[in-house]
Parts: sequence; C-alpha cells; structure tokens
Amino acid sequence: MSADRHWRAMAVGIALMTLTGCVAAPPGPPPPAAYPHPAIAAAQAHIQSAAAILRDRAASDFGGHKAAALRWLAAADQQLQEAKAYANRPQ
Repeated sequence: MSADRHWRAMAVGIALMTLTGCVAAPPGPPPPAAYPHPAIAAAQAHIQSAAAILRDRAASDFGGHKAAALRWLAAADQQLQEAKAYANRPQ
C-alpha cells in the first residue's frame, strides 16, 4: 500500500470512528461557569477585608455608621456574586 493510500485509509477510518461516536470530539472551550472573573474576585477580597477591619478594629460604632457601612459592604459583595452568576449563565 502506498503512503498516499495509507494516509487516505487512516483519514477515512478516523472520520468513520468520529461519526459513529467511537472517538470523542476535541474539547471546546470550558463551560461558562468555569470562567474566572479576577476583577470581581479582587473587589470581593477588598470588601471582605474592609468588613473585617471594621468588625475587628473599629473602636466605636460611630453613631450607627459602622453598622450601616457593614450592611453596604455585604450588599456590595452580594451584587458582585450576582454579577458573576450573570456572567456565567448559560447563553
């Protein structure tokens, strides 16, 4: 068998195996949920750090403003979670 016929036979065989499911298709891009969002993750880390500083080191409640700030930080963190979920939703 000539080299040309050999390669042609192999190509036909691979095509048939692929069409019949014997060979898996090459992997495509990862599913959307696997995509990282480094900017959002960094922002969340800063938010969590700021909240910890307020909880652990703030000497006073600052007339209720500390509690309000903690609520706003929690809300911001929640919004970022929702942003990641939105970005990773199935298209």
